[in-house]
Amino acid sequence: MDLDKFDADGAIWAVNYVDAHKLLPNGLRLQLDREGANVFTVEMLSESVGSLNELAALAKSDFLLFFEPPPLTTVL
Repeated sequence: MDLDKFDADGAIWAVNYVDAHKLLPNGLRLQLDREGANVFTVEMLSESVGSLNELAALAKSDFLLFFEPPPLTTVL
């Protein structure tokens, strides 16, 4: 814990991801519906887009999506 930051402002956001999904580009929204999923997996995203530029080009306006990050593994 960094006690030097206790005087700094912060924010906690609560987002209704179901409502946020209504603003997704059609292809991404349909993919969630087909999978019966609430969030994207990395695999699901890679089926739809090959890069961040392709993802950004899917819609004319900004959107957000929620995804489950891949697991972190340690290689010994």
